[in-house]
Amino acid sequence: MTTVEVEVDDRAPRAPTSQPQVDDGYHEEPPYVRPVPTMRFGVAAIVAMLVFVCGLAAWETYWRSTGAPPGYLNSDGLWAMQRRRIDQGEGSATVLIGSSRMLFDLQPAVWERLDGRRPIQLSLEGTSPLPFLEDLAADTAFKGRLLVGVTPGLFFNNRTAGRREKALTYPQKETPSQRSGQWLSMTLLEPRFAFLDADFALFTVLKRQTWPP
Repeated sequence: MTTVEVEVDDRAPRAPTSQPQVDDGYHEEPPYVRPVPTMRFGVAAIVAMLVFVCGLAAWETYWRSTGAPPGYLNSDGLWAMQRRRIDQGEGSATVLIGSSRMLFDLQPAVWERLDGRRPIQLSLEGTSPLPFLEDLAADTAFKGRLLVGVTPGLFFNNRTAGRREKALTYPQKETPSQRSGQWLSMTLLEPRFAFLDADFALFTVLKRQTWPP
């Protein structure tokens, strides 16, 4: 029997293993944690509230000085309130659909004085009435009269193109918080503040400025 002695060289390169080699001299730095400064948060909250009130008062005072009065917000929630009148027992009323001509040029108060009953205003600016016409035609609760305003550029245009067409599905998707928010806005904010108008929003005003090139 022959015995063979094999000498192993520890300096020879070894095959790489699946586990990464960790350098004993490397230590991972702990994540940076920003220290919270020591302060009186109650005082900070009061100062923040005072700054907010002063800024709000200045913005409202400016728009009041230009003659802008408080007014309603033409929101999808407001439209949904009118649309629900049909399902809440007013299915035999006169309903108005159309675009801005029908919305702004017809006075519901005058109509009510002459007809004895206030119409349901469902017109929306910049929007074709065709999808709303189909919606009312499919609603079995509606049995009244329908007055349709026709603006050729919108009425015969692409029916999916419209500024406010998403309002059509808003009544089905409106959440309880959105409905309560609409009520709070109409009750507490809109009758008192003029700056709520979309034309008076800060970034809208900034876009209207004549900035240098």
